[in-house]
Amino acid sequence: MVHVWILTGTFAAAIVESTVGSQGLYLPCFSICAYYFAATLGWRRSLPALAVVATCLDLALGRGLPVSLLTLPALAPIIRIWQRYGDQRLPLLQAVPGLMVGTVAAATAVLFLRLPGAVLDLPGARANLALLVYGALGGMLLTPLICSQLDRLARLLAFPRYQRFKRRAQGGAP
Repeated sequence: MVHVWILTGTFAAAIVESTVGSQGLYLPCFSICAYYFAATLGWRRSLPALAVVATCLDLALGRGLPVSLLTLPALAPIIRIWQRYGDQRLPLLQAVPGLMVGTVAAATAVLFLRLPGAVLDLPGARANLALLVYGALGGMLLTPLICSQLDRLARLLAFPRYQRFKRRAQGGAP
């Protein structure tokens, strides 16, 4: 049942990301959901479903490389840092890991999609910088919203919640 929950949440985020991406904007919705599920449920339970949706997202966007799949390992240090030093209970404070998640997702897209074979000129540099800014701002603005909505649904479905993953990581009760 947990895999259905992960697939449903990340698939909805992938639809939003591909819809917004078709308009020329970049919002790291999938990466934020991947961060949420990996933080709350752990990598062992969430990685298979996340890998399936990441591959589907990359295929839907027509990417030559599986950038969404390559972003997943880069989220592990962010989760670890936020487990140790962050506060998951305040929704607006989730903008901090959102900024990191959005920047990592956008930087991965720039490194693997834009830079190989790119001509170094001013318009290309502006486009790459715009992608990084869209990713960082989108992650910062969307992470509190997505985490709070997924937590609300997780409470209704009796699944582990993001607000409590720090206690579980320290050995406390869920």
